[in-house]
Amino acid sequence: MSVNVNRRLKPLIYWSILALLLIAPAAALPTQQPPPCTETAGVIERPSYRSALIETNMVYSIYLPPCYATSDTAYPVLYLLHGSNDDDNHWLRLGLQAELDARIADGRLPPLIVVLPFGNWIANENDFGAASWGNVLVSELLPLVENTHRVQSRPASRAIGGISRGGFWAYQIGLRHPDLFRTIGGHSAFFDLYHAPDAYTPLDLALTLTPESPLSLWLDRGSADYAAPGLDLMHERLSSVGMPHTYTIYPEGEHNNRYWGAHLGDYLDFYAQAFAQAVVAPTPVAFITNTPRPEPTPIPTPSAGASYLLLPAVAFPSRLYDLSSEALGRVLAGEQDPALVLTEEVALVLAGQGYAVSALTPLVA
Repeated sequence: MSVNVNRRLKPLIYWSILALLLIAPAAALPTQQPPPCTETAGVIERPSYRSALIETNMVYSIYLPPCYATSDTAYPVLYLLHGSNDDDNHWLRLGLQAELDARIADGRLPPLIVVLPFGNWIANENDFGAASWGNVLVSELLPLVENTHRVQSRPASRAIGGISRGGFWAYQIGLRHPDLFRTIGGHSAFFDLYHAPDAYTPLDLALTLTPESPLSLWLDRGSADYAAPGLDLMHERLSSVGMPHTYTIYPEGEHNNRYWGAHLGDYLDFYAQAFAQAVVAPTPVAFITNTPRPEPTPIPTPSAGASYLLLPAVAFPSRLYDLSSEALGRVLAGEQDPALVLTEEVALVLAGQGYAVSALTPLVA
């Protein structure tokens, strides 16, 4: 694909799709394959941060997959929240790290980053304003993780789940922020109608969903779990609005670590399936699949007073985009075009040419 850029910005520009979701480098530029990973174990780190919202020093544990330090890959990210009066080691004490290593090694789970936040005192509070655990996670921790670690930042590559009280928060956060998370897991999640305002309780948020909501939802409990009434009600409400979800009641199990540890593999299978579905390209729309591939636009020979810049680019949502010289001029002057997505390489080229492309323009690798 090519774009002919006249210094006077008069020609029409033809932008065409190079891929359906993520664009690849220009065909003439070979991609370098990363070396095979020979490590078999991930690494646990425990960074700290300061929450300005609650004026508290916070910590979180983070699992980095094998070969993270020697690769430049961006990974999907899973946030797993602990239960009431527990901490960021809750999931690790259940055997999470060994399960992650084994499943990544045999291919049952894609390499991923797992964030284990410690909710400190705020996670047990029924506060839902600015100074709430949900707000700390979404407004402070999530941006911190994405600025300091190589995670994929699209909603389909983020998942959130939790145990008991953590399951409540996972649904409370996930249902309020489908723009951030597309996969939500509630493992013996504790739901009731009375300890959160209507706009913040997952049981009421569930009634706002539709069959078209782009979420993957999981619920589970053991047969002897005291959280059963709230989970059953959540299942009923999701069913009443036609929202697809998985609700598993295991024949044995109480509301305890023995139960959650026994089903850790099932939980990871759910998240693995959700991430796998996220990377499958959607069925192409009819006009793309049925229209013959056009002949490549010939690259004109530069004439005096003109220069030509070849740009791999993609545009959404139509995935086929005509950009006028006037629109191009606005883009190169720093105005955001909401339909335009550029590769990081192209953005660097434009910056090197002195063009002030808007910082709000989405970039893909």
